[in-house]
Amino acid sequence: MRQEGGDRLGKGKKQKPLIVAIVIGIIIALGLVMAFSGNTINIDFTKYNYTDDEIEPQSPLLVIQEFSDFQCGHCASVQKVLKSIKLKYDGKVSVRMNHYPMFDHSDVAAEAAECARDQNRFWAYHDLLFDNQDIIPKEPFSIIAEGLGLDVDQFNNCLDNAEKLDIIGAGISKGKSLGIRGTPFFVVGDEIIRGTASFDTFDLAVQQVLEKLEV
Repeated sequence: MRQEGGDRLGKGKKQKPLIVAIVIGIIIALGLVMAFSGNTINIDFTKYNYTDDEIEPQSPLLVIQEFSDFQCGHCASVQKVLKSIKLKYDGKVSVRMNHYPMFDHSDVAAEAAECARDQNRFWAYHDLLFDNQDIIPKEPFSIIAEGLGLDVDQFNNCLDNAEKLDIIGAGISKGKSLGIRGTPFFVVGDEIIRGTASFDTFDLAVQQVLEKLEV
């Protein structure tokens, strides 16, 4: 009987590591499900700790009209060029983003960014989306709003009620009237710039406009 008891005890000891392994596996699996369901995102929100008022010129001489899609890779890559142009012409040049969504989740991303504008954080939301395009299909827009310190209830009401659809629609209509077939697309004064143009291309176009405007 002792032997039988010893066998059962031995089997119990062997089973414990197996049970622990199963439990750990379940926990890991649940964690993966949460990660891919959009409930968790790995973003350093401190990089986007600025308001629209802090980075937008109050009275720019030139407004570059941009037509972009938050899931467009070329649109993301040209953002550094646009920031460099704004930095060079400090206070004289600003960029107006007209939304031209062409991917499945881009329209909602555009609405989310416009909802963030209501709380003076459009450009922070804009930059975060372009820097982290891979998360957009998960639609973690409320999580992003919370990470940026927005009033989440106000943001969700804006998004849930589709309050910014007219703005998105206006960008699409304007883009179609210009014959846009792809993004990014820019209007600098009277000049059209398509695709990921260089700093020098934008710089020349901006100089030509400012020379006409400045006394």
